[in-house]
Amino acid sequence: MSIFVVAKSNTAYCPLNNIIIMDTVNYEAIEGIIYLGIILDLVTLICFFVLCYNVSKIKKQIAVDKDIKAAFSMYISLGEYEKAKELLFHEIMKQNEYLASFTYNGNNSPQRAVLKRTFKPYFDILNMDFDFETVDKFIVALEK
Repeated sequence: MSIFVVAKSNTAYCPLNNIIIMDTVNYEAIEGIIYLGIILDLVTLICFFVLCYNVSKIKKQIAVDKDIKAAFSMYISLGEYEKAKELLFHEIMKQNEYLASFTYNGNNSPQRAVLKRTFKPYFDILNMDFDFETVDKFIVALEK
């Protein structure tokens, strides 16, 4: 059994073992670490909510009605031709043939035919069509 006698606020003396024990804990540093942890937690929480807001915003911009026919018909019936075009453009960009049709200046006529055939009814309503000759000229100009 050892008995400790406190001589000062930061030391203790054990008369049985003749040992002086120093209290080396820096409580001010621990307090600073705790405050720093609280601040980092608040910053992390704020960043999390900002991230959630941005993901929601992006999801609303990208998410298109699963049935393009219904959404396209609704925009056309309301006279919102620009929104119908935007919906159509986003739907075209989701297609597998999109990259091959608009970035490769080679044998990509099958992909272009698929795009034309798939979206012909929509383009007829909007009085539009793909002009792949212009696309090819643009690709050649970019490659120079």
